[in-house]
Amino acid sequence: MGDLSSLVHPAGAATWEAPLPSTDLACTTREVAARRSASAESDSRRCVGEVLYVPELWLLAVAEAESEDGAEGMAAGREGAPGIAGRLALDQVRAQVERHRDSVERFRRHPTQVLRAKLQDVLRDAFQQATREVHALGHRHGAVGVSLDAILVLGSEVLVAHGGRGEVVLLREGLVHRLTGRTERAEEPGDAPPARDPTAPPGEEDELDSAASLLGLGPDAPVIQVLAVGLSPGDRLAVLGASVAAGLTTVALRRVQRAGDVDSLADALASAARVPTERPLLVGVVQPGGAEAAVAGEDRLSLLRGVEIFRWCSVDELLAFVGLTRPARFSQGELLLRQGALNTTLYLLVQGRVGVNKDGQRIAETGAGSIFGEMSMLDEPRASATVEALTDIEVLTIDRDAFLQALKRDASMAVKVLWSMLLRVSSNLRTTSQRLAAVTAGEAAGETAGPPVPPPVHGEDA
Repeated sequence: MGDLSSLVHPAGAATWEAPLPSTDLACTTREVAARRSASAESDSRRCVGEVLYVPELWLLAVAEAESEDGAEGMAAGREGAPGIAGRLALDQVRAQVERHRDSVERFRRHPTQVLRAKLQDVLRDAFQQATREVHALGHRHGAVGVSLDAILVLGSEVLVAHGGRGEVVLLREGLVHRLTGRTERAEEPGDAPPARDPTAPPGEEDELDSAASLLGLGPDAPVIQVLAVGLSPGDRLAVLGASVAAGLTTVALRRVQRAGDVDSLADALASAARVPTERPLLVGVVQPGGAEAAVAGEDRLSLLRGVEIFRWCSVDELLAFVGLTRPARFSQGELLLRQGALNTTLYLLVQGRVGVNKDGQRIAETGAGSIFGEMSMLDEPRASATVEALTDIEVLTIDRDAFLQALKRDASMAVKVLWSMLLRVSSNLRTTSQRLAAVTAGEAAGETAGPPVPPPVHGEDA
């Protein structure tokens, strides 16, 4: 299970251009009604659920409701009080997001911290209103509780809202991130109890697993989690109903998470869950960017593996940086960096060639795999050299603030990256000193020497 702190955007996080296709969202849902059995007829509880998917809003939500048997209007099936409660909750989520569609579209075009906070409040308000509606229904027909989970895909990130016993899971490059605050019992041999989420306030996970965490049992909403999570190409998100979430261990998730497309993954999740026959199977899976994004994610991971400053990083640590990368293109003759100018970007050259100039003198030419701007990540953010595109080029960029935030969140990763950068700077200084010594010796001997020209490098400290 991955570290949540590397996924969730902190307050004041840097903004960026969305790298994922804005018109491609692969989504599928699996919704199987409660399958009554003879032995289940004595169960005192009734549970039904429903999945909502609104493609034009990129909104996916799952509601699972339950009520005590004997409540007025109760009957097995959707027309009972639980079915009405689930639809009321989903209607509130859809209505609130629809009401703020303009803010959603603005964020997709130009994400900002202010808009992110506003949309988080929209989801939080939707859950609070759903609680009030379900509670009012309970007054008329008997107590009903709802587990409600929703995701709103916003290009390069997703907003996750959670209340109750359902769950939202992020599947990324072979890793399983259980984003919401549910705890899990070890139900399989060798499956140890998971560590507590360090980002959750004291007692929050226990509260989320209790009956009191269901929406609608009281007039006020219980603990509601609303997260903003950065997305990488190839990421898949699964929204699980409460019954499916309770029946899926992390081990089971790891076994099925490499299922091919979203349809196969949804089927695998539904099949792997240990769900009693009287409870519904509710699963929704989305993949922002579709199948092409998965290939792009693998390509970026491969590129970062070959970068010198990331050479000691694990796959999980590399994925944290993959999520920060943004693609860009420059035409021949354009400048990536200008000596002395402010720079807050790290560049990784994917395709093409660039020239590095220092004080008007060409000191290097290099190609794919080179990095530029790394010194601006640590020192004063001014470029120490000019970098010019010698051909049309493609690069991946990482913003300085996002880079530093990633290092602050993971001390082990920070040591690896900073140590690699220190070795790189040391090597460059040693090479420069040797060449300056050679030039000085030549001048002392009366020889004419030009400026030192280092051999081709894998990037300059620009």
